[in-house]
Amino acid sequence: MKKIIGSILSLTLVLSSYAQVTINEVQADNDTTYTDLRGNYEDWVEFYNAGTSAVDMSGWMCIDDNTKDSADWFIMPEGTSIGAGEYLILFCNSDTGFTTDFGLSKNGDGFFLMNDEGIVDSTTFGAIDADMSWARETDGDGAWAIGEMPTPGATNSEVNSIRNATLARLNVYPNPSASGIFNFGQVVSSVSVYTISGAQVLEATDVEQVAIEAKGIYMIYSTSNGVSGIARVIVQ
Repeated sequence: MKKIIGSILSLTLVLSSYAQVTINEVQADNDTTYTDLRGNYEDWVEFYNAGTSAVDMSGWMCIDDNTKDSADWFIMPEGTSIGAGEYLILFCNSDTGFTTDFGLSKNGDGFFLMNDEGIVDSTTFGAIDADMSWARETDGDGAWAIGEMPTPGATNSEVNSIRNATLARLNVYPNPSASGIFNFGQVVSSVSVYTISGAQVLEATDVEQVAIEAKGIYMIYSTSNGVSGIARVIVQ
């Protein structure tokens, strides 16, 4: 399946009304760190609620690097919530419990958290050694880095050693756009544009810009020189 989100770029677009919920830690190669309900070591993603009130996450969408088809996105079941100051662990490709049907690649992947208003939070990462994680240096905030001691369900301040990682950033401008034209500032190898509901409206290769005709909110996925990214854009 063609990749739509890269393994290096970390682009986080947080909607203000949901900024208190973040992706906090990710482990894509779990050999001995943390088990699911059946004692198996599976990939996992940790969410953190930095706010002062609980958040209902029912219907929120989880998307990984390879799930281009919206039919493969994981939809949070009804009743899913996260309390203030609490952590929520989502397994990936487990056969039991709270889990997605897709896994994460230890060679680099990405993970996106969305609701019906757009992207809540996102992160992408490169290759990570077994039993290490991709974690925020501070719960709910701060730069991402490789954590040598993962802390599923616990504060990331307990990570003993974190190696800094260099991140790239995708430029899309202007945003919002009255004309529907969005520039990348460089030629990108491939571009796909989707509505907020997951319907593809445009696909192009080797372009410096895209033009979206109808007003609304869209997701732009692009890849260039092995680095890919996602942007939430608005056509006014």
